[in-house]
Amino acid sequence: MIYGGYTWTGSSNETWEYYDVPTPTPTPSPTVTPSPTTTPLITGVMIDMPSHLFHPGDACYCTITVTNTEPNPLSDHPLFVILDVFSEYFFAPSFTQSPDDYPGPFPTGVTTIEVLPEFEWPDTGSNASGIFWYAALTDPAVTHIVGEWDSFEFGWE
Repeated sequence: MIYGGYTWTGSSNETWEYYDVPTPTPTPSPTVTPSPTTTPLITGVMIDMPSHLFHPGDACYCTITVTNTEPNPLSDHPLFVILDVFSEYFFAPSFTQSPDDYPGPFPTGVTTIEVLPEFEWPDTGSNASGIFWYAALTDPAVTHIVGEWDSFEFGWE
């Protein structure tokens, strides 16, 4: 709908002019785009332990979750899991200082690798912090990391 009006020029000949005033148009409301409810999976690894600080009697374990979002299994892609104890490196699953790995294959989807089965943390009579796990998948030639890698710091009292 258009509203109109007249204006007076105020001169000696007294003229009136008609003008149109446009009707305001409603401002459209913004539309809301829903956020995704899940995080998309990315190829890579994740380290899981029940705590970052252990006390005698606490449950302890270490698992690695390998996520493969590729359409095919990751064949011949080694999974390296390394325990860093004050810059001394121990390679799982043998826990020697010689390079060792979990050879795969890792099928499409999620695979869980048990590095340490669940056990009760012992009374060591000592404390430590700054102990790390590192985990990564590499290409078959072990020249680069495939996907996301992970680290996990822990200690005990």
